Parts: sequence; structure tokens; C-alpha cells
Amino acid sequence: MGARVTGEDKLVTTTDKKTAKPKKEVPEVQPAGRIIKKKPPTKKEIPVKAKVKQPAEESKYVTIDFDNVDIPVFIKFISELTGRNFVIDKGVKGEVTIISPKKISVKEAYKVFESVLEVHGFTTVPAGDIIKIVPSRDARAKNIETRLKKEAISPEDKVITQIISLDFANPDELKKILSPLISKSSVILSYAPTGMLVVTDVLSNIKRLLKIVKALDIEGIGEQISVIPLQYASSQDITKSLNLIFQQAAKKRKGTLATLIKIVA
Repeated sequence: MGARVTGEDKLVTTTDKKTAKPKKEVPEVQPAGRIIKKKPPTKKEIPVKAKVKQPAEESKYVTIDFDNVDIPVFIKFISELTGRNFVIDKGVKGEVTIISPKKISVKEAYKVFESVLEVHGFTTVPAGDIIKIVPSRDARAKNIETRLKKEAISPEDKVITQIISLDFANPDELKKILSPLISKSSVILSYAPTGMLVVTDVLSNIKRLLKIVKALDIEGIGEQISVIPLQYASSQDITKSLNLIFQQAAKKRKGTLATLIKIVA
């Protein structure tokens, strides 16, 4: 091995090619205390986490099918579904049966929940961030829980909640027709946005109501078009006169007769 000095004041070592060993690469070591500055990433380089939209309550759909389930279990299901906090009174007991052939929204499920509580003699009382579930004032008069346990010998006598989806009929109008046909302690709710009825009654009466709904829930129910030829009178004059007559009749009856009957010339 030899050494020589160059004009640049650098010491250069030389080795014998025969005896020289391969040089090992030594990793470059940064001096202690040296700060390496990096340019901040641009907006395009900054990773952006994708925002996952949580499904709205109206967009969630569930199927509610319970067969002789304890009411506290049903309350827990609704609590987990809606995220609401409930405080249950010790007197809230019983079993419920709910039949839902189609999926419903969370908002509709809560309406079903309120209907079930009502028919079993219970009610909800909001108290800040919690909702209390207690026996309603007329629970003793209804005595539904006692009747279910002692008299519900036949399956036809048990109280259930039936969700009825309508295809053509107006749920509000159908509710008026069915309300006189249900028991005094039963409940019927209508929900127009989705064309739905929620009926809580004894099973035997539910079956009867379903037959009536099937007969009424048809396309074009109550609608009929008639063409009446006139020989002498003006069609426009007759139209004005008849529309006026039906409007006055609708005001006296406080109904929707004028909207159901349309006369055009």
C-alpha cells in the first residue's frame, strides 16, 4: 500500500490489487445535531380521508317480526335501533307479537313501538335525554295484560300488531273506515308518506280487517268516469252549476265530496 499527495491537498491511498480486499460500503452517517429540513407537502400531496356518510334514520329499513317476545326485550331492540335511552317502570311487563311482511323505516318502527305500548296499557313520557315507559292512566280500565294471561287460551285471542302496506288506497281515509271496526282498547295508526297502516288488536279481528283492506285497496277504487251527452243546455253552464252544488254540499257535510267529484265540460 502507498500514498501520494495531489495538488488539491487530498491524501489518496493506493493498494496492491493482488492483496486488496473488496471495500465494504459504509452507510452515510448524519452529523449529530444536524436538522434536515423538508418542504411541507402541498395540498395535493396531503392524503385526504374519505368521509363515510352515516345512513340517515329515514334511509334505514328493518324487518320487525316478534312472536311472544317480552316487552322489555322489544324495548331494548327499539333502543338499539333508534339510539334512544329508556327507563322502564317495574310494572311494564307482558308479551307482544308483531307481524311485518315488509321492511319499514326506523321512524315507522318507532310508531309501531308506541302503538304496541298503547294497546298494552303503557305510554312514553319524555324527560330530558331519556324516555320513561310507565303504565298509562287508563291501564287498569283496559286490563289488557290480565286478559292476555288468563283468557288468551285460543291463539285467536292474543293481541298482535299488524303492519299493513297499501298499494292504492289512502291510509287516512281507510283508517276512518276501519276505526269503528276495531276493539275499544285497540289502536289503529295511519302513515300517509309510505301508505301504511299499523293496527294493534286481537288476532281474530286483525284477520277480518285484512279481508276488508284487501277488498278496498284496489286500483281506481271509487273512481268512475261518465260521459253525459246534452241536447239543449250549454255544457259549460251545466258544469259551473253542478260544481257549485257539490261544493256547497261538501261544506255542509264537512267531507271531501267536492274533491271526489270532478265535472269538466
